[in-house]
Amino acid sequence: MTALSIWMRRCTAARAFPALVAFALVVVYSRGGWQYEWGWGLERAGSAAGLLAVVAAGLAAHDRARLAHPTLTSLAAAAPRGQRGLLASAASTWIVHVCAWLVAVLVVAVRVLGHAPGGAPDPLEPGAAPVALAAGTALGTMVGALLPNLAAGPVATIATYLLALFGLGNGPDLFRPGDAVGTLIGLRPDPVLVIGAVVVHMALALASLSVAVAGTSVVTWPRAVAVVTALVLVVAGVAQDRQGDREAYVDAGWGTTCTGTSVVVCGPTDGGTVLRLTQRSLADAIDRLGPSGIAWQMRYRYEDGAVDPTGSGVVEVSPETFVDERLSADEIGLALGRPRMCAGFGDPGDEALLNDVSRVMDWVTHVLDAPVVPPAPAEVKAAYAALSTCPLATAGAQP
Repeated sequence: MTALSIWMRRCTAARAFPALVAFALVVVYSRGGWQYEWGWGLERAGSAAGLLAVVAAGLAAHDRARLAHPTLTSLAAAAPRGQRGLLASAASTWIVHVCAWLVAVLVVAVRVLGHAPGGAPDPLEPGAAPVALAAGTALGTMVGALLPNLAAGPVATIATYLLALFGLGNGPDLFRPGDAVGTLIGLRPDPVLVIGAVVVHMALALASLSVAVAGTSVVTWPRAVAVVTALVLVVAGVAQDRQGDREAYVDAGWGTTCTGTSVVVCGPTDGGTVLRLTQRSLADAIDRLGPSGIAWQMRYRYEDGAVDPTGSGVVEVSPETFVDERLSADEIGLALGRPRMCAGFGDPGDEALLNDVSRVMDWVTHVLDAPVVPPAPAEVKAAYAALSTCPLATAGAQP
């Protein structure tokens, strides 16, 4: 523990910890809307971990190349204690970056809990983040060992970023433990893909560390470990590539909840906050549209692609577009323009029916901000009547 405690004070990452935390929070807050649900919130923290892994590679390479050479490298070649010191350098960088990521997770948790979301966080969500940070740190350590000069840090950073950007051809995504760009209500990461990503990152970390150690070790086992873990990395990458047709997110199976009285909105349990805000927005809009003379649909469900034999209206939600925690006028117009999921919304769609949706939507979005809501024109009433009596879809299609 002595070597680790020394490196925890000496490593560049420790001195940069406040900047790492700030960087992670900037990544988290670079998008809005995640604060209403556990899934997307934890994905934002995962995105921060992915970029922190790139930084960890650069800092680990810098420390390995600049601080470990030449004294510690010579000591490592002569005694096991020296090898532990070099490994402690990598371990300290990884620990500091994990702590920065955990601060981001804590901020996300506090923010999400403040909105009283439904459901509970999925334990799979943060699963790949620590091993992605370990892989980045180990890759940087290897670069620092192979390139013992001041170019090591920039080279490791660029190489890791390119791996994160392009991955391994058609293989698994690297250093991207959080990749969602929209709401994950009713969804969870595919466990097969998450476990595959963990194995790939662990194999990459072990192979990189083994190469780094082999350069200064008088024994042969690091070389053997490097070869074995490289083979594991290849096999895991191929296996992950075979899963290329799998969806990254699958049905979470959380169940359904409904909110509201006169206007009711139903959807996955983990979307509790979003459903409440959606219900409030639709209820206020329908109340304001009272003078229109249209008997608006009073029951809606969150659009998740499932078949709905009840004939409820359909509402699509993009929490990142909420204004003062309310649906946008376009989202309200689209919801009111689809009082039921019609068979004509499929592919190919019924052009006349889709035109009816546009007609109702355009009128609703136009009059919602008007000082006084007038009676709806005859063509809008006729369009809404056609939409309210259309044959129901047999699959979750949408316009």
